[in-house]
Amino acid sequence: MGDLSTHFETYPGVEQFSVELDNYAVVDGKYLYFDLPSTPGLFKLPMGGDRRSLPLMLSQHGMTTIRTEIELPPTFRNVVMSPKSQNLDAPSGGGKVRVQASSTPGKFVMTDELETSPAIISPKDYSSILKVDSALEKKSSKVFLLEKE
Repeated sequence: MGDLSTHFETYPGVEQFSVELDNYAVVDGKYLYFDLPSTPGLFKLPMGGDRRSLPLMLSQHGMTTIRTEIELPPTFRNVVMSPKSQNLDAPSGGGKVRVQASSTPGKFVMTDELETSPAIISPKDYSSILKVDSALEKKSSKVFLLEKE
């Protein structure tokens, strides 16, 4: 377990911490599976339905990078299922997501780069914004299945 570490001497600033989660995964025979404890969201959309009658204004530029390193258990090093690399773009230049996922012996690393930009999203494009956030929340974006070697 690591303490919160901050570095704001340069731009962009960095906040770092690490956690160890005991008994977080489930072992079932020769398989071990778990979900990431959280997934990033690109937009902080107001509560409501899945349709809009008025345009949505995205007023802030923002950049967030989340790097997740998972040390794989020594006996479960074969990654059968894991989040995949993907690129997602919001309409009207309102935002983009770049997910890079890679596996090396004993470790899985995933980097989520999320960027929002000021934009006016028309009501007809609102469903596209919902699809971007929905793609980040999908089970396939956070589930891991490992097989015993």
